[in-house]
Amino acid sequence: MSNRQIMFSSMLPNGGGGGGGCAPITNTTTSINATGGNSDGEAVATNYWRRGASAQIWTPSEIGSSKQITALQYQQSNTLALSFFTYNDIVIRMCHTSSTSFSSTNTLVGTWPNIEIPGLSNKSDEIEVHNGPWSITNSTGWQTLNLDTNFCYNGTDNLVIMIIKDDQVDESYLDTARWVYSGDSQVGSDSFWYSSDYYDMNGLSISPSSSTSKKGDINSGRPLLRVKH
Repeated sequence: MSNRQIMFSSMLPNGGGGGGGCAPITNTTTSINATGGNSDGEAVATNYWRRGASAQIWTPSEIGSSKQITALQYQQSNTLALSFFTYNDIVIRMCHTSSTSFSSTNTLVGTWPNIEIPGLSNKSDEIEVHNGPWSITNSTGWQTLNLDTNFCYNGTDNLVIMIIKDDQVDESYLDTARWVYSGDSQVGSDSFWYSSDYYDMNGLSISPSSSTSKKGDINSGRPLLRVKH
């Protein structure tokens, strides 16, 4: 490779696909938590409430080796859902962490919907990987959310994915999408859900709370997930 080619490659995002310590893009889809869904609900994003947030901790044994994540896929189950609709504004933040659970001692930092991932005692490399609409194109099945910025997972630490839904002004499709999850939505600490019509989330709670109490309910209901990389 000539010096000119080397310089051009270094100017490309992520060093031209694998530079800067980031794994190359392989155009592969890997199932992270694709079986065992025992219920459905707001584990990814809510329609019924104007604001919502969800976050999960995923371990290296689930995510696998280092990879450059380009998209997320979640399974929608409601057969009564509209054949097409769009979340007006979805913000996704991702980070590495050594923590295995969310804590009720951490509160919200930032202005909704651009808030930092709360409730972790240790996190690194937190970035916003998506900020914009998300169109649901099928009434049921796996839905793909392409990231604006790829996330370079290191294959060693736990991975956190947080999805935040901003105010939804069009309520013509209320309560349509329901996201399949595994685990218990009332017990555990490796995920949380939040939804409300009026309030910013200002903290987390280990005990279930009402949707207008300004608390995110810590639980173990993680959605079925596949990642493209």
